[in-house]
Amino acid sequence: MLVILVAGVAWYFLRRPFAASAELPRAAVTTYEISPSFSPDGKRVAFAWDGDQPGKYDIYVRPATGGAPVRLTTDGESKSNPAWSPDGNQIAFVKRNSGVFLIPSLGGAERKVSDSSLQSSIAWMPDGKSLAVAERTSDQEPHRVVLVSLASGARRGLTAPPPGTLGDHDPAISLDGKTLCFVRWLAGSGASDLYVMPVVGGEPRRLTSDGVWIYSPVWMPDGREIMFSSNRSGGQNLWRIPAAGGKPKRLDFAQGEVRSAAFATLGPDKSVRMAYSTSVFDDNVWRLDLTHGGKPKPVVASMARDWSPQISPDGNRMAFSSDRSGSFEIWVSRADGSHPVQLTSFGAGVVESPRWSPDGKRIAFAALIERNAANFTPKINRHVYVVESDGGIPRRLTSDRAEEARPSFSQDGRWIYFRSDHSGTQQIWKVSTDSGATPIQVTSTGGFEAFESPEGRLLYFTKGRTQAGLWSMPTGGGAESAVVDGVRSSFWAVANDGIYFVDYNPDASRTAHKSVKFFSFETRKIKQVASIDKEISNASPAFSVTRDGRSILWTQIDQRGAQLILVENFR
Repeated sequence: MLVILVAGVAWYFLRRPFAASAELPRAAVTTYEISPSFSPDGKRVAFAWDGDQPGKYDIYVRPATGGAPVRLTTDGESKSNPAWSPDGNQIAFVKRNSGVFLIPSLGGAERKVSDSSLQSSIAWMPDGKSLAVAERTSDQEPHRVVLVSLASGARRGLTAPPPGTLGDHDPAISLDGKTLCFVRWLAGSGASDLYVMPVVGGEPRRLTSDGVWIYSPVWMPDGREIMFSSNRSGGQNLWRIPAAGGKPKRLDFAQGEVRSAAFATLGPDKSVRMAYSTSVFDDNVWRLDLTHGGKPKPVVASMARDWSPQISPDGNRMAFSSDRSGSFEIWVSRADGSHPVQLTSFGAGVVESPRWSPDGKRIAFAALIERNAANFTPKINRHVYVVESDGGIPRRLTSDRAEEARPSFSQDGRWIYFRSDHSGTQQIWKVSTDSGATPIQVTSTGGFEAFESPEGRLLYFTKGRTQAGLWSMPTGGGAESAVVDGVRSSFWAVANDGIYFVDYNPDASRTAHKSVKFFSFETRKIKQVASIDKEISNASPAFSVTRDGRSILWTQIDQRGAQLILVENFR
């Protein structure tokens, strides 16, 4: 095995059939190389890379066996999912917020072929005359796979997703052009499955029935199997499954979080070259003492993702969500992060947003753990659970087919607030901690995340994931009032004397300073109390404060990146 560094980016070459794996140098991963696509002869690879500006991807091409990358796109908008044309002359790609474009593989003017800016794979028909893309006719409709003629722009629908889905993404066309593979996503759940169907039309046939995350299917060179990325075993890994149906098998050599792969058949000996993109995600919990100064320090740190820190009411323990066991679970540790103990053991799905009861004896959380039934299930969603903080069997409190998440306890411990789309829009609801209780809708103009005031008289809430602003209303019902501008879901917390929040701008640079501000209940004024210098995760509730306001905690992205790995003589 030979390891070579090219232009500061790690690129791996395996000169024999793969038999062993290599340890990835995590400290070297600072930028993202994603979505590889080989030229038809397998000698060049196209990929998306944010090496020029973090978070802003462009399309690059480089020799498959190493060499300086050539940048094809330069307009500043982020691109992804390059797909090389069968004749090698063009590369299709997705431009965020703009659509699907073509560009000559040697560089040149771009040509738009679709308005769809969904971050989905693109597939060429073998004759190079049309592209399979994921489009939708309106914001209210699910995405479907359509075949776009490059000569006339005419469209032919290939799939027809049923109601209750987010639609069909990531098309992949077999080498003979006869079979389409695609991913169908379920509404509100982050769950998906793999399907195949004839390109000429017909009923889709379902290949997987897990209800997990599936990305970027690609036909393997023999045309009999499909490779895809899935979190069916915890982390995002590569799997292969017969196109005729069967049990998926994991490719154990692919390390890290793997989202996409590509194949090329080389020369007379028909050897197979493979490339895949592997990612590193290292999110840790940091803490800052606001009363005695000092520097932030990590309190929960692993090579996994550690999210959603919440200090217990007495300040002695901390609950958080982590995938260090292979799947996201709720963990409890001492307040300094020592002696972590796994509290839940679902073994699959997403388990997040732990919140302590006022007496510290219970923890509420949200979980997406259901699996699909054998037949199509319209929706699989998060539900609200509660578990004893010292251990026990989690008890599910909600059973609606709606999406239910972001729980928090009332100050008397009798109710749990949560968000739900049961009414058709995201609103705050509450449910009694007694089993079998019927949830009650609380807000009517939108609600995403809520906490009661310290004395239990008011309910503070945000209205959306990206909508800034904090509102309040009496816990017994009544009119709502605007409280503070600039507060965003996941980045605020209620303490005894006021509300702490991160002045978070999702469009700002990853390295931009984030101000931590305090809104005083007594003075109704806002002041800055701290600054966070590194990137904060926005994948889950990311910020909390101790009840006495002495310390703040947040989920910090200490390392993220992706690199391409090349495998020679794959079989």
